Order: sequence, then C-alpha cells, then structure tokens
Amino acid sequence: MRSPLLSLLVLAACAQSRAQTAPAEPVAPPAEANESEELLTEAERELQLWKQQSDVMYRRHFRNAQRYRDALELEPALREVESALRFRPKSEEALRLRTDIRRMLGDRAGEVETVIQDAWEALQVRNAERRVTMRRKLAEAKQALEVQDYDRARRAYEGVLFIVDLARREGDFDQELARIDAEAKVRLEKLPR
Repeated sequence: MRSPLLSLLVLAACAQSRAQTAPAEPVAPPAEANESEELLTEAERELQLWKQQSDVMYRRHFRNAQRYRDALELEPALREVESALRFRPKSEEALRLRTDIRRMLGDRAGEVETVIQDAWEALQVRNAERRVTMRRKLAEAKQALEVQDYDRARRAYEGVLFIVDLARREGDFDQELARIDAEAKVRLEKLPR
C-alpha cells in the first residue's frame, strides 16, 4: 500500500508533466483575416480621400494664382502657384504659370528659360526649313536635267552640298543628310561640263 504522501507526490508530478505536455492555450491571432482586410480597405479609402483633397486644393490654388496673375497681383499669384505645386510638384501647367509669373516679376531665371526655349524652337524650325530647301533643290536639279539645263542642275546640287556642309558644321547631320550628300556629289560629278 502506498502512503498518502507518496500518492500526493505522484499526482503532483503527473500534473506537472501533463501541464508541460499539454498544448498551450491558443493564442489569439494578431488580427483575423476580416480585420486585416478592413484595415487595408480603410487605408485605401484614406488614401483615396487624401488624393481627392489634394486635387481640390491644387485646383483651388492654381485658379487663385491665375486670377491674381490676370489682375497683375503678382506676389499673391506666386504664393498661390507655389501652394498648388506643393500638391502636384510635377504639374506642367503650374510650372509654366510659375515661370510666367516670375518673368512678369522680372526674374531672370524665367527670362533665361524662355530665351532658351525660343532658341531651341528656332533651331528646330531652321533645321526643318533646311531639309525642305534641300529637297526642293534636288527636285529643281532633276527638272533641270530633264530639260538638259546642266548649269541650273549644277547650281542646285552645289546649293544642296552647301546646305549639307552647313548642317554638318552646326551639328545637324544624320543619315538622311549623309544620303542626300552622297547622292548630290555623285550626280554633280556625272554632269557634263
């Protein structure tokens, strides 16, 4: 027979080993799937709301800047366009408006930017005109050859070569001009003297 003390010790040991081997009480998950979806949806709604508010604020500041500029109140116009740019930093229309306002205020940076843009556009126009003139001169040379007017054809081809040389010196030389240059040189050499 066992002693009651021994029985208590055995029971205590069993209870302790059972507690160690028994699975722990389930720990509540950090958030259920529904709760995380709700949080995500709420974050998306907040982001959408923030975007809408930013759009409203941008439009408000941009329109105010335009009104001030039109009224020639340039300092407030500049403040408003800067506020608009805080909501849309890459807005081309707001950047152009800021440049215009600064130029109206006498800011040299706006002036320089405008001058550079005008020079670039003028260069593009000049290059396009140059190419049109070359094509016209090539057509003129072809017509002169058809009627056997070799002097006129020679002048037209020499004009083309002059324009190509000028384009080469100004850095506007590409494959099209190289082809025109080669064609004009070959045809010029074949002309009777």
